[in-house]
Amino acid sequence: MLKGSSICLLAMVLAASSTSRCVGENAAKGELAKWQAHRDRLKTDPSLIVYYTFEEGEGSKLMNRATTGSKPASVGGIAIEETTSPTDGDVREAKWEPKGRVPGKACLYFDGKGTARVVCGKPSVINNLKQKTLVAWIKVMGKGFSGNGRILCKTGTETEAAYSPGWCFSISTPDENGKFRVCYLQNFSEHVGDWMCDADLDLNKWYHVAVTHDSASAGNQPAFFINGESQRAIVNQG
Repeated sequence: MLKGSSICLLAMVLAASSTSRCVGENAAKGELAKWQAHRDRLKTDPSLIVYYTFEEGEGSKLMNRATTGSKPASVGGIAIEETTSPTDGDVREAKWEPKGRVPGKACLYFDGKGTARVVCGKPSVINNLKQKTLVAWIKVMGKGFSGNGRILCKTGTETEAAYSPGWCFSISTPDENGKFRVCYLQNFSEHVGDWMCDADLDLNKWYHVAVTHDSASAGNQPAFFINGESQRAIVNQG
């Protein structure tokens, strides 16, 4: 499940020059074309399982754009049936914004009240993943629901054990200076691993955030990346 907290999620783009209308329009088209080329390369990555590009711009469905990795033979050592495929995303109460990070491309706005989200269904292809990488473009606009804005999250149901397999990539509560950080939580059989990225995020600014983790061992730490730069992971003391 993707769930926001005053977050605009996954809109990829650089701002166009405003030197003149003509230059600005050409730059905007160029940035969109560059993003589209990147998208076309990425969606054929054999390790890609789910890829939402937010190109729809309207409606309540997000298409999974992964073309080769959506039906791998195995993921993280777990065999996967050939017929298994992730579902498309179901947009619930999040609002489309026509101007995302890339000119000509929309994004989704989550109001931070705890009900706006994208539900990815229950595709078995993402169950029990040990090795995984989670990536998103985000713009944090407030502290969000319960002060903890979820970006990408997969957890067990309320009827399952407290430490049922699951993980959560999220935004921290703001510190005394109003700065935010990305966090990652991983459930293990008898405890929860909780880490924070040692890099601050400002409000109302686009960031490319990523985390990669191998949960095969409770001793493995996640690796965080902000705008492509590696960041130190620290244990989250709450």
